Amino acid sequence: MILERLIRLGLTRGQARIAAAVGGGLSSKEAAEQLGLADGTIRTVLKVVYERLDLTRKSQLVALVTKLGSLPAQN
Repeated sequence: MILERLIRLGLTRGQARIAAAVGGGLSSKEAAEQLGLADGTIRTVLKVVYERLDLTRKSQLVALVTKLGSLPAQN
């Protein structure tokens, strides 16, 4: 559900997966291990994610992902 909401905000599926992982509390290194990607790839994609979502800090991404996860399901 969070992935779909992040996609609706303008992210690609891959960007949304990374944003959800890091926004869910994982470090870049942990997200890389979980998603099977290089840490550098995670960091590069996060720069794009921050730009697209108009964010400047990881704490803002965490807050957004938390908010998206707490919203009621839409039919």
